[in-house]
Amino acid sequence: MPLNLVSLTKLAPVWLILIILGISISACGSSVKKLDIFTTPVEKVPLQLPPITELNLDSVKWILVTENNIEEVFKELEKKNSDPVVFGVSDAGYESMSLNLAKIRQLVEQQRAVIIAYKQYYVNQNENIDKSHQEHKDKKKEIKDSQKNSTPEWWEIWE
Repeated sequence: MPLNLVSLTKLAPVWLILIILGISISACGSSVKKLDIFTTPVEKVPLQLPPITELNLDSVKWILVTENNIEEVFKELEKKNSDPVVFGVSDAGYESMSLNLAKIRQLVEQQRAVIIAYKQYYVNQNENIDKSHQEHKDKKKEIKDSQKNSTPEWWEIWE
């Protein structure tokens, strides 16, 4: 049966499909290159805490002044060459002052707890980073060792 123009045009889609399949199959036959992944460990940021200065308060001498001993207190102050001036606080004012000092003490303790928590977090973070770095090194060594001991794949023979 001779090939004429009509039969060739009928075979054109078949030839086109064969050519596309041939190109596709030959593309799959090329060698696969290995993908190298490089990672760098995270550097630790040093914790910089300023030194805490110790609180040294000056002593305060309290003198209880009532209407019964006011003249005696003034005489005692004059003997010590102190000005006869008295700063007074009522009993309610003294109670408020005591409560304010207690609130300040509570705030200082809370801040102390926050600083301790940050310090502990930082220590744990450093331990986790060190652990992660060690795991990374171990995994990298394991991959290198497995690559040395593995047999080449069939496509690696012709590379």
